[in-house]
Amino acid sequence: EDLRRIYGEYAITVANDHAIAPPKPPRKGLDAFDQVCEWLRKRNINCLAITNWRLKNAYTIKTFTLSEHDLLRYIRCAKIFLWLSRGEGFGMPPVEAMSVKTLVVSSNAEFNSHIVGVKFEYESIEKVYMPETGRNYIAWIYDIRKVIDAVDYALSLSDDEREEIIKFAFEQSKLYDYRLVSKVLNEVI
Repeated sequence: EDLRRIYGEYAITVANDHAIAPPKPPRKGLDAFDQVCEWLRKRNINCLAITNWRLKNAYTIKTFTLSEHDLLRYIRCAKIFLWLSRGEGFGMPPVEAMSVKTLVVSSNAEFNSHIVGVKFEYESIEKVYMPETGRNYIAWIYDIRKVIDAVDYALSLSDDEREEIIKFAFEQSKLYDYRLVSKVLNEVI
């Protein structure tokens, strides 16, 4: 209740990205998160980002300033978890959200196949230059309107529909127990 007293109802993301010279579009989708937050604010839902970025439309908490317990508490108290990354290897924050029963909204990009939640379609795949690293990344490009439609849909779910998705996501998150992951990694090595 203390978090809701401070932030009201809120959507959350957890992501770090290049901050000095971010690629266009930024890999972690924090620009899109900020746009969605502007839309959410008109619906009396705030946004919270655990990040190294400064956002105009969201409260921000600097990454690595929260204990793991507090980070999961912030995620658990959110109305939805937004995962708007355009390029990932394997994203743990949405799995953490699933494990604390917070509904996740993400793209249907291949790197999000392990995420259970509300999905929006990406439109294309492009190589995007990252000035800070001098390299390209493969970006799954999406339209912000599709993101907003997915968020709107997620927020309009009935309690039963929402609970059904959250329950399945929670069960899937158990597959990423550190003991199972360690065992699989040892088998690979």
